Amino acid sequence: MAEKIKLDRTGESPLIFTGEKIAESTGKWHAGAEQTRWHSLAVYRTESGTLIAAAAYHTNWQGEADWSYASTASGPDALDMLFREALEISLSRSIGYPPADAYAEKQMRMLQSLRDRYEGQISEVLAGDEFAERID
Repeated sequence: MAEKIKLDRTGESPLIFTGEKIAESTGKWHAGAEQTRWHSLAVYRTESGTLIAAAAYHTNWQGEADWSYASTASGPDALDMLFREALEISLSRSIGYPPADAYAEKQMRMLQSLRDRYEGQISEVLAGDEFAERID
């Protein structure tokens, strides 16, 4: 069922379209534990059939800011690339521990955990047959 959807994008104007959400994954809970930093991913389809990849970084940490991304995809194959681009942008922001040698290992583990969980979310959100790679 198509509806008017507005996606916020950090540092850009919002993306507004008529369509529907066709897949999503939220990483707030992982392995039964509530996370303090996580991503949410979604795929939308507009009425005209255009696919949209949306990703957001969420944080409960004081001094860190949430971040949102959305972009149109040229087709199902482009969704994976757009989600990976969103991850790199979100991790390049100022998140985590203070920049000091004493925190370097903790920062590395935190970023790796976010990457690992995000990879699983990409698989989850693109699990539908319509996103599958086809070999004829």
